[in-house]
Amino acid sequence: MKWETATVKPGFIDRLAEAHPVARPSLELHIIHCMKQGDLQPEKFSLRTDYPFSVECQVQPWVGFLLPQCDGKSTVQQLLEFCKQNNFVHAETPLPEFIKLLAVFISGGFLEVEEFRLPESGAGR
Repeated sequence: MKWETATVKPGFIDRLAEAHPVARPSLELHIIHCMKQGDLQPEKFSLRTDYPFSVECQVQPWVGFLLPQCDGKSTVQQLLEFCKQNNFVHAETPLPEFIKLLAVFISGGFLEVEEFRLPESGAGR
């Protein structure tokens, strides 16, 4: 609730731009391959987690390259620059649009930032 409230407060974009996201240990990237012209081709990419809630989110393939960069060392602004340099997102992608994407990942429990850390589960996650 604290996170969802913060996302609508003034200054949220600026605060999150300087945050250092961390991928949650419970995050899973699922890739479904389908037969195409006699070869298995990656077709569907989704993130899954069971903590704090069971959530699945369809994503673009490049998200699999972004998430390992979410190790707490880079700011959101730096992660956007990484995505631009690797042509994962358009070079003109504005920071607020990128933040909206990361906010979805934080809301889903795939990423977290220092100010909004999830409590550890009793199941050792």
